[in-house]
Amino acid sequence: MSGDGLTLADLEAPAIAAGSLRGRNVVILGGGRTGQATAAFAAAAGANVTVHDTDTIDRVVGATEAFAGSTIRTSFGDAENLAPLLADADLVVHSPAVTLGFPTVRPAIERDLRTFAAGAIPLVGEGGARGRLLISEPEWALRLLGNRWRVGVTGTKGKSTTSNLIATILARDPSHPVELGGNNGKPLIGRAAALPPETRVVIELSELQLPSLHSSVDVGVFTNVTVDHLDRHGTVSAYRSVKRLLADRIADDGVMVVNLDDPVVAAYGGIGRVEMVGYRLSSPIPGGVGIVDGWIVAAGVLRAPRYGGGVAATGPSGRIMPVGEIALPGEHSVSNVLAAVSVALIAGVAPDAIRSAVSSFTGIPHRLETVAV
Repeated sequence: MSGDGLTLADLEAPAIAAGSLRGRNVVILGGGRTGQATAAFAAAAGANVTVHDTDTIDRVVGATEAFAGSTIRTSFGDAENLAPLLADADLVVHSPAVTLGFPTVRPAIERDLRTFAAGAIPLVGEGGARGRLLISEPEWALRLLGNRWRVGVTGTKGKSTTSNLIATILARDPSHPVELGGNNGKPLIGRAAALPPETRVVIELSELQLPSLHSSVDVGVFTNVTVDHLDRHGTVSAYRSVKRLLADRIADDGVMVVNLDDPVVAAYGGIGRVEMVGYRLSSPIPGGVGIVDGWIVAAGVLRAPRYGGGVAATGPSGRIMPVGEIALPGEHSVSNVLAAVSVALIAGVAPDAIRSAVSSFTGIPHRLETVAV
């Protein structure tokens, strides 16, 4: 460790701009896109950066190009000797895939990382302690966002489409720039600190990222929770518990947006700690979004306080748009649209803007593409 260590405040944008990472030893665990972006950010802040990955560099997409000719040191193809790198580290940043307790983490890496974690200062509490820090890239990115409005989206299926659609609708409000990142292959770490303060940030969150988060989002969106990724979590119950973590990461004055047609997600809505907007493919519950006579309808959804509070604007009888104008195919796509509409109403986006955005959104690459007719 160089000097007297770091505080949590040293990882925030103002401190970094003032040189808090200059000359510090930073180790990045994971050399993929997330690690590459994190390494570039830390190096630009003046840190001495080393990137470690158990795969050889030729097997990691983009790594050879990312680190060629840079001052960033690399340690690829080594699954046994992490401890020497950690010995002098002030800050260790791990990719979501290198999370303690995941069975996909190599035993030696798990052992050395646990040893480092035992001596690191906690990421919760007052944050005045000084010492070594262990943090994930998603958590660091959230801290760099500061007070910007952030929407976290999770679910077994539909989170990518829903995240992109939310960002598309929010972008129809010219007074607020929109940034999309997270599990979609676009790490936020290199962009978060430079975003305008009024930016709305949409973050796709997988079950890899959720366990390492401590900071909050303003809106947490749940699309659905089915059975998946049992290789990492072992049981259905454990996987569901990981997905539920987003509910615990919603700010006290935030909102939970839940799919009432999914029994697992609907149960999350019963937690009761924050306001809830429920959506379903039938008539909406009070304060929710649903479908009546072929129209997407809102039943008194409240705007976020920072966007004026009160009931969000709609057309007559709460109408937003006809279901038939949705460009995406499939009933599940209608459910994703309802989730995105819920967030847009919370943000105070005008119903005409919502309608225009949804009717022109045809999806994202490699999702529901026609292969033959």
